[in-house]
Amino acid sequence: MSENFQPPTVEQIESLLARHPLRPPSQVAVWAPLLLFAAMMALVLLVGGVWGVLLPWAGLGAMFGYLVLRVRRAKLIDQRVTRAQELAMLRHHDEALAMGWRLLPAAETTPGPYLRTMTLLGHCLEELKAYEAAIACFDRLLEMMPKDHPGTVHLRIHRAMAALGAERLLDADDALRQLRGTIRTYARTPVAALYRLAELIQSVRTGHYDDPLADADTLLDDLRPLGIEAGYGHALLALCYHRARPDTGDSDTADPGSANASARDQHEQARAWWRRATTLLSPEALVARFPELAVMEEAQR
Repeated sequence: MSENFQPPTVEQIESLLARHPLRPPSQVAVWAPLLLFAAMMALVLLVGGVWGVLLPWAGLGAMFGYLVLRVRRAKLIDQRVTRAQELAMLRHHDEALAMGWRLLPAAETTPGPYLRTMTLLGHCLEELKAYEAAIACFDRLLEMMPKDHPGTVHLRIHRAMAALGAERLLDADDALRQLRGTIRTYARTPVAALYRLAELIQSVRTGHYDDPLADADTLLDDLRPLGIEAGYGHALLALCYHRARPDTGDSDTADPGSANASARDQHEQARAWWRRATTLLSPEALVARFPELAVMEEAQR
């Protein structure tokens, strides 16, 4: 990422979305082929001879050329959106964001590419820690999506994660609580994996480091659908092991030797989960996304 790059503000993203909402194609574009054909047929009735034979073919050729141009334009927009998504997957979020910003006006009459571009913008803004702008983008997307669509659930989780990043903890807690029952229907899917990651982020941001340790045994399988981004969850669990209080049982009768053994076990678990995380993502990428992970990098030295 360029050192001079600054993500857009909430006002800028809202201005972009207000200027370029999703709109139906113009009536001229929809009816142009039929109007052209009708005009050619009317001329056939009015003009005789050779022109009466040639005009229908000329009209069909013009209509076919117009449709080809429309298809090519739609295909070009789709290819550019796909390229921007590939840049985001390669973690070039500033480049992907800039490309998506330029693409949105061109895609405003094509629902598929438009929604994909808006999703890309929200994802990149979240990754670049422009959380309030990401929330504004996700809110606009959620207004356009059907409530029972799996993509809507995915967006609601991302919005909750952005709210956690923006320190809107009550907002995020309410969103995750509302999704808890729904997530059961998405077991072993990327949606459920993303929800588990959101819960980890919530535990870290609220200082409840002990809570994720109870389900640590299932974390590898739970996060596997996320691919390399599962590394974020592994790193956050490592941080929880690093910061959680050692399990010493009854504090009044605790054996110092047992407490030391528990602390050593947590230390080893933290190192093991950090190794898993850095197998998938570089330490720099982990710390860039979650600055609190810097302590884990220092602990390995």
